[in-house]
Amino acid sequence: QQANTAKSATASAPTTAPTKVDEATRLQTLESLRSHMAAVRAAEDNGDYAEKSKLLQQAADGVRSRDADFADRLLQQAHEAAQLSGWNDAVVAAVKAGKELVASDRRGRELQLTSVNGNRVVARSADGDQPLDWHDIDAASMQRLGTQLKASGPVALGLAAMLFKNGDKKDAEAILVAVVRQDAKLQSEVDDLLARGRGEAGHGHSYVLRKGAFVSLRSIELEKLSKKLLAKLDSAMRGRDPQAASTFVTETLAQ
Repeated sequence: QQANTAKSATASAPTTAPTKVDEATRLQTLESLRSHMAAVRAAEDNGDYAEKSKLLQQAADGVRSRDADFADRLLQQAHEAAQLSGWNDAVVAAVKAGKELVASDRRGRELQLTSVNGNRVVARSADGDQPLDWHDIDAASMQRLGTQLKASGPVALGLAAMLFKNGDKKDAEAILVAVVRQDAKLQSEVDDLLARGRGEAGHGHSYVLRKGAFVSLRSIELEKLSKKLLAKLDSAMRGRDPQAASTFVTETLAQ
């Protein structure tokens, strides 16, 4: 079910630039989704990211004819939720199987992952038992849990998505480096996560590994273009043709 949800969310990703809508239309869109988005929030509160993804896809389908831009945003959220489901559900399954897992929250408290309530893990600390909130778990603990679970494929992608969601971007990208090195066929999924995490989603970015870090192919092309332009500028400035500088400016602006 997780794989089907993720596949569906990916397949529904926007492929064309959406048409902007006016403020009145956007307000109508939001109003029409009021009760539906309440169900989305309830699904997340319950740790049911797969259900959240499904609801977001339904919402996107329902408003696309009126507000394609907003529908595309909902699809991005649906794709994220499908990935988060891969991570959360893997931890839930491990706890149910009796695996001893320990984490630390951002205040330094040790948390024992003891049981499951629905789709949420219950953690025990010095303050008692309460549902685990992934946002409270520090990045180092998240990575240790990933190691304990031998996270790979969709589970590792979900871990990276959760780290991005928590603001731990450097740690998220470290996970994605390992994902690509382990299975290059997941590059498109990694590209999607990186673009979303870096705020470049919707701009067609793809990435390659260089010295253990991801570099945007667009930035590589811009670097090549810059070098060519600098070489032309140097030639124009050194030459004796008084029109060379003007020609350089005209050609550069055209590019």
